[in-house]
Amino acid sequence: LGTIKDKIERMKKISTILKAYIRVPEYEAKCLSRAISLCKADLLTQMVAEFPSLQGIMGSYYAIASDEDAPVARTIGEHYLPRFAGDALPETAIGTICSLSDKLDNIICYFKIGKFPKGNWDLYALRRQGIGIITMLLEKKIPLSLSKIFDELYPLAPGEHDSRKLRDIFFDFFKERFIALVKERFGYKHDLLEAVVATGIDDLYNSSLKLESLNSIINDNYYEQARCIVERTHNISRQCRESAMPIRPDLLKEDSEIALYNKYKQIRERFESLCQSRSYKDATRLYAENLNDEVHKFFDKVMVNVDDKALRQNRMALLLAINRLYVDNIADLSKIVVTPKQA
Repeated sequence: LGTIKDKIERMKKISTILKAYIRVPEYEAKCLSRAISLCKADLLTQMVAEFPSLQGIMGSYYAIASDEDAPVARTIGEHYLPRFAGDALPETAIGTICSLSDKLDNIICYFKIGKFPKGNWDLYALRRQGIGIITMLLEKKIPLSLSKIFDELYPLAPGEHDSRKLRDIFFDFFKERFIALVKERFGYKHDLLEAVVATGIDDLYNSSLKLESLNSIINDNYYEQARCIVERTHNISRQCRESAMPIRPDLLKEDSEIALYNKYKQIRERFESLCQSRSYKDATRLYAENLNDEVHKFFDKVMVNVDDKALRQNRMALLLAINRLYVDNIADLSKIVVTPKQA
């Protein structure tokens, strides 16, 4: 993985990305680069060689003794946090940035040279560091893009592993850690977790907000209406083996399909705006209350699989658009397991 200097340079690169997601007070910002430059210096001291658990802690003492700025010393002491599940998190913004930079660099670099955790083998504690990253993102409400981090760091990391394959491994790693963490901490049902992560986990904090919102309305009528809409549109649209195409309003013939299209067009921008502001409960209510009756009327009165290819494709396109509106923005509710009592 190169020298410590190489690692420091990679951490500085990651830190510039993280500053876009984490608000850093001005008096701390000027200390960040210096803190990263010095955060591994204590690894060469006899004290840390004798007592490895003091890494970072001793570094902060040495920084104070060397008259470094207080934020620099504190960041050096915080950047290994959290060391284990339930450990304290970095309290400062630059401590958080330094900790995330260190752990993200470790995971991507070890992955790129093929050192993946397997079974009980996790020599470099990558799973523990993954949990630490997720915990910081959730607790500190950081909307970090994992794909942006990966794209920026991959070219800098040593190793020859294929980029596309490694990206899949990287995201699967975080998906597994995220599901395990929030399931244990919040008790979410597995099908709800699968419904949310099916839409992607690029922003883990955002995924946690979706889970929190949907779990809070899971017994409300409008949630069940939204689930039914997504499930019915999913079931019919997955039968379509033809390529998706744009909706053509001129091919809408029946009153029910025209009414459904008009409702979809009426709420789409408002729905997307609510999702962008992360108001997932309000978006779900808007989706359900406006489309529920129209979707059921459509299925009662309109034949989708007609012989006319253009008509069939257009009806499929309408149902697929309604399905993707919710699935792409919030969750794939077709994955929710319905018990006989619910049905």
